Amino acid sequence: MFNVKIHRNLNVPHDRVWNVIKDFGGHYRYNPYVEYSPVSNGIAEGLGSERELKFYGGPVVKQKIIDYEEGHMILVGISESSWPIKRGWSRLTLDETGESSCLMQYHLSFVPALGPLAPLLGLYYKPVFTNQGHVVLRSVEQFVLSGEETLEFH
Repeated sequence: MFNVKIHRNLNVPHDRVWNVIKDFGGHYRYNPYVEYSPVSNGIAEGLGSERELKFYGGPVVKQKIIDYEEGHMILVGISESSWPIKRGWSRLTLDETGESSCLMQYHLSFVPALGPLAPLLGLYYKPVFTNQGHVVLRSVEQFVLSGEETLEFH
């Protein structure tokens, strides 16, 4: 299993950030790698919500919220992926650090597929997912401040 852990101090009030990230189907609005992210089971937020992330370039990942603490944490399981990933999950936590600031932490844990090549694939994907994670956390802050959707990442 490979792990990616990153964090970012945001100069935005906790409640404003939480209102954006709890919208499970709205992920595409601030993630420049995601073309669309519709909720697939009618549950827009919270435990049990399911979505399909369609990444630019083709990959699709189906996800489900498997644990949820309002205002603090979202734990998402990966149920299907067109990337060579056997299984995985991601946890996003948000903690208020001041009246107009918060700490966002992201932890991704994944098991690559492809049998004996899985360890090499994990070594390849870990820095890719780390860099993408930093971009997404920065994009969340920019989206909350501007209200403008993030453009496709090139």
